[in-house]
Amino acid sequence: MARRLPPLNALRAFEAAARLGSFARAGQELHVTPTAISHQVRGLEDFLGISLFERMPRGLRLTEKGRAYLPELTRGFDLLSRAGEYLHTSGLKGQLTVTVPADMARHWLVPRLADFRRRWPGIELHLLTGDIKSTAHAESPALGICCGQGTWPGLRSTFLMNEQILPAAAPVLADNGHPLNDWADLEYHTLLHDTGGAPREPWLQWKPWLDMACIRAADLRQGIYFTDSTALTMAALRGLGVMLASTVLTSEPLRSGKLVPLFGVSRPVNNAYYIVTSGAQQIAPAQAVFAQWLLEITRSDCVELEIRERTVPA
Repeated sequence: MARRLPPLNALRAFEAAARLGSFARAGQELHVTPTAISHQVRGLEDFLGISLFERMPRGLRLTEKGRAYLPELTRGFDLLSRAGEYLHTSGLKGQLTVTVPADMARHWLVPRLADFRRRWPGIELHLLTGDIKSTAHAESPALGICCGQGTWPGLRSTFLMNEQILPAAAPVLADNGHPLNDWADLEYHTLLHDTGGAPREPWLQWKPWLDMACIRAADLRQGIYFTDSTALTMAALRGLGVMLASTVLTSEPLRSGKLVPLFGVSRPVNNAYYIVTSGAQQIAPAQAVFAQWLLEITRSDCVELEIRERTVPA
């Protein structure tokens, strides 16, 4: 049976405009005029029989159907891109060492490694947990992930992703007790505190959130305090209380619905995650492949999380 597919150029135009947020930027990426992008998108909407964008006076906004269409389309283009890359890199062999902060390795990287292993089975991956800034040596190129401002002596950095903090809880917490529809409902629930969080990240602590919501800490029941973020997340997943969740370190439970964002609000942290390399020599092919893979899966994660956050009622 023949597939009924929209024109490829129209799909590319919509995907770029939706991802970049404007016809002008999409035109720059695809080397055509904004008018051409607009015509392609309009043709795609006519083909599908739906509206993908709301045309606003100062920009574009995806419709509900457009938001549902975008992540699937982005995955499709990523798959097409990977198909060509795989022909040239799937045979790579050798050892690859990557240094990653322990929490990020446990909660973000390891759940995604099966995809890398499937695509590059000949690469022997050595995953070190720690700080690459203290282990990198100038004479040999090293690869890792760092959290910070993006500038470190002797290291080259490439932006990987931002991190947001948001209140979250397991669905069972509200299902089996008092609802969690508003900030005032926190009075009936236990707060989970991270005492091991970075002191420069104020939104990892409950005080600024409570101040923002005009809630006195004295009005809340006694909380539970953790020095380890993994233990804190496990407590939240078991319904012991409400946590302040990182969109990076709790991306898997947020994606699966085991944790649910609350109150329709999030705040950015001061630092971001970067791919970093060291050494004067050019990085090895296996390192380049791993870095590109990180960028690819991060873009997919960001699209999925953005769509999910937009569908959470405020």
